[in-house]
Amino acid sequence: MLRRLFRHSADLSSVLRGSKRKGLIMDSAKALDACKKAAAVAAVNELVEDNQAIGIGSGSTIVHAVERLAERVKQEGLKITCVPTSFQARQLILDNGLVLTDLDQTPQLDLAIDGADLVDSKLTLIKGGGGCHTLEKIIADSSKKFAVVADYSKLVDFFGHKVLIAKTLH
Repeated sequence: MLRRLFRHSADLSSVLRGSKRKGLIMDSAKALDACKKAAAVAAVNELVEDNQAIGIGSGSTIVHAVERLAERVKQEGLKITCVPTSFQARQLILDNGLVLTDLDQTPQLDLAIDGADLVDSKLTLIKGGGGCHTLEKIIADSSKKFAVVADYSKLVDFFGHKVLIAKTLH
């Protein structure tokens, strides 16, 4: 299975320079979102082809990927079907006018696009342990290609210095 990491190659300062607001610095949340969008757009532009079945992951970066996918479907007339990994992904697919399917109808996917919580230089990933984690793994395994979309904040030199904390609901 092909594994690729799409990340925005420019550093944060280039994103900040791209702001059209003279004399004002773009806040870090907007800069981070701009990097997420750039990574998602790059993945969709490079990997998505006509007549594909695509697994759609979850998370804030995937929102940008689905939006770009919908733009390409409208602009280029692509025939794409989408399999969601979560309720959020299902809603994104429907809200963007994309064709929804499931693994029962489409057991072999051409591509799955998902995010990660942490990524090292060897492309080792740490994914969240949320409710959609199992379905994300099943969809990734059902796909010929698996693309991870991550911004610069997800990259680490080694695992262990950023701690993920699970919140228990009572």
